[in-house]
Amino acid sequence: MTGLGLNIACYLFLGGSGGGLCLVTSVLALLAPRESVTAGMRSLNGRSYRCVLHVTPVYRRLFGPLYACALVLLALGCLFLVADLGVSNRAVLLFLYPQPTFITFGAYALSACMLLCLALAAVWGLSLNYWRYRIVCVLEIVAAIAGFAVALYSGLLLSSVQAVPLWHSPALPVLFVTSALSCGCAFVLLISGFVGSHDVFLRTMCQISAADVVVIVLETLVVAVFFVFAFSNSYAVAGEGARLLIHGGLRGPFVLGFIGCGLVVPLALEVAEFVTRKRLAPVELVSAISVLVGGFALRYCVVAVGSHPEVWM
Repeated sequence: MTGLGLNIACYLFLGGSGGGLCLVTSVLALLAPRESVTAGMRSLNGRSYRCVLHVTPVYRRLFGPLYACALVLLALGCLFLVADLGVSNRAVLLFLYPQPTFITFGAYALSACMLLCLALAAVWGLSLNYWRYRIVCVLEIVAAIAGFAVALYSGLLLSSVQAVPLWHSPALPVLFVTSALSCGCAFVLLISGFVGSHDVFLRTMCQISAADVVVIVLETLVVAVFFVFAFSNSYAVAGEGARLLIHGGLRGPFVLGFIGCGLVVPLALEVAEFVTRKRLAPVELVSAISVLVGGFALRYCVVAVGSHPEVWM
């Protein structure tokens, strides 16, 4: 793959993972027990109390780093997007002269998601106790929507390219969304373990692992549908592109990287932990890293097969 194609794969992965992490973190924050994250504060006139966010150290160590990590991933994704556009002036033009394109939609979604992650990272990480709880909940809902939009737009962008029949599939946006959610769950497990919150929120982390298994199963089904669309496409090159992923030059990164690392390994490890009824931190670390490797391999292969000369030329 050329450097330009690698830039595309990188910003699709970073943007998707950042959006997925923002979505998963916002849902977790919304589900946090209200009595554990709020406090009453007397109003200025002294006659009533208002409910404000009161972040304890355990929640600060969890949500602050998660939102900060999502912000970093999205920012890095933007840098690769700018590198893909060639010059920074083109990125500025997306905002000065917006056009109804998926690139513009993605640029606005990325910007909104980064601003919300920055605000929520400050709210949770710095323990700004004067924020009203309802306002924080609204920000988290909007952040979850923005994260979903970021996860979705990359698949919509590629599926809109009619010149590449393999990309022009309704299954591709769904595949990218499920992959982004899986990567978001993986980052939650990684970051929580790194900052020492995994054991404190062990039950929640177990639920995230279980949710990730459901997402991976859905992702597997969507991949199957993606190949059905490819082989039934009226353009033969779509089937040739699919064969390139399975039997051709991209077989290694797709079969071993995406299917092996992204789907089979985490499912096998989760089943092993369920059978043995033991949850080991190193095993979950390997599973999370494997998911991220698979997430990048998926985007690398999808981008690469769209520009492979032996198929399209």
